[in-house]
Amino acid sequence: MAKQSNIFTSEGRVGKASFYKHTKRGYLLRQKGGVSAARIATDPKFENTRKNGYEFGRAGVANRVLRESFANMLKNGSDGSLTQRLTRDFMTIVQNDPVRAFGERLVLDQNLPFLEGFDFNADAPFITNMSAQFTATIDRATGHCTLAIPSFLPQATITEPSSATHYKIVIGSAEIDFPNEALVSGNQQASAMLPIDNNPTAALNLQVNVTPNSTLPLFMVVGIQYFFLVNNMPNAVNKGKSNALKLVKVSV
Repeated sequence: MAKQSNIFTSEGRVGKASFYKHTKRGYLLRQKGGVSAARIATDPKFENTRKNGYEFGRAGVANRVLRESFANMLKNGSDGSLTQRLTRDFMTIVQNDPVRAFGERLVLDQNLPFLEGFDFNADAPFITNMSAQFTATIDRATGHCTLAIPSFLPQATITEPSSATHYKIVIGSAEIDFPNEALVSGNQQASAMLPIDNNPTAALNLQVNVTPNSTLPLFMVVGIQYFFLVNNMPNAVNKGKSNALKLVKVSV
């Protein structure tokens, strides 16, 4: 790898040379190389590479399906590393298939609870945003996904961005058919907009639903979103940077 020392800054390919911009090191030059895709696909030496690729692909599909199932909520509570982090966790799930051979392992429902506690926004983990105690439950018989939060003092339990004056608690549910890459049912709900002050809140109960008596994996997320008021009208605070969203319950 070479670093450009002249005044010209370029990006793209020229022959076998590839110019690109590194965020910290400036404009760099590297030569195209490596093993061809055709050789990786056929050469016996790369059998393990192919097997790992098959499993990585399954993890990637499951990652996409889960993200699409909560797409509307992720607009207000995710970070740039989400896809990479979630794929890594789904790879762990694939690798914990106790029956199939390397290269054939699957995302099994029984291993999905490994995802409980996953923060969709690593820049704003839920626990660092809100320390109030809560109970999250999924009732498979009724399809009810419920969040219960006893009374708490917002100023003592919420670590808000400097410009925020109000917040909402949000919850969401998803019933997912991973083999068919489909969201079967899902819903979301938000609390009223509440002030971040030193007055005790009322007990909060939110509920969303999925199909009663479902045989599919069920997921429940909880988040917090921040706002500030201008002329009594709400404005969102740094959606992607400040809002938290956590996967709190997985039922299989």
